[in-house]
Amino acid sequence: MNGRPVTTEEQVTISNEYLGGSSIESLADKFHRSTQFVRKILRRRGVAIRRPGSGGQRKLGAEQQHAAVQEYRDGMTLEMLAEKYQCSPGTVRNVLSDHGVEMRDTGRMSKDAQNGCSDVDSIYRQRARARLRARKFGWTPEQFDIAWAAQQGRCAIHGGPMKNYGRYGDSVAVDHDHITGRPRALVCNLCNRGLGCFKDSPAFLRKAASYLEAHLGP
Repeated sequence: MNGRPVTTEEQVTISNEYLGGSSIESLADKFHRSTQFVRKILRRRGVAIRRPGSGGQRKLGAEQQHAAVQEYRDGMTLEMLAEKYQCSPGTVRNVLSDHGVEMRDTGRMSKDAQNGCSDVDSIYRQRARARLRARKFGWTPEQFDIAWAAQQGRCAIHGGPMKNYGRYGDSVAVDHDHITGRPRALVCNLCNRGLGCFKDSPAFLRKAASYLEAHLGP
C-alpha cells in the first residue's frame, strides 16, 4: 500500500509475530499494508491463518472486559478500544456482544464523548483513524499529516474547510486512485461521494459540467 516492496526479512518478521499471537490487523498497521496483503504473505510462507476469535487472538481479562464495556458505553469506538488493549476490533466486538452491549455504527462516538473526551481518548481516536486510513486507503499517518498541512485543512476540490473527524458532509475523506491504490489528495465527504457517483471519470464530470452550463437560467 505504501509502494515499497516488503523485504524477505520483513516477511519473516510478519510470520513470526503472527505465530507469536499478533493479529493480522496489528501487523497491517505496523507495516502500513492492507490486511489482505498480510494474509497473502502468511499464506505464501505456509502459515495457517487463524479464524476470528480463535485461540491465537489476544483475550481480555475479566477486569479489562468490564472496563472496555464501560468505555464503549462512554463513547469510545471499537478501533480505539482495540488500540488501547492491543487486540483486534473483532475481539472487542465479541466482548461487547458477550456482555449484551448494543452496537453503534462502526467508528462513531457519542456526542458527549466527542465534546468531553480526554487527551488520552483523543490519542486513541487519532491512532484508530490512522490505522483505518493506512489499512483501507493506503494513506500512512505521515502522508495524511503532510497533505493536511499543505491543503490547510481544506478540500482539494471545492476549497472549503473540513472537519478532521466524523462522517459529516464536510468531514475529511482520503481520496486514492482505485486502480493503482496511490493516494491523491484530501477532499470532503460530499466531493468524494460525487467522484464515486461519476465513477472517477473526467469525461463524465466534463459532460455534467457542460449539461449544467447549458441549462443555466436566464
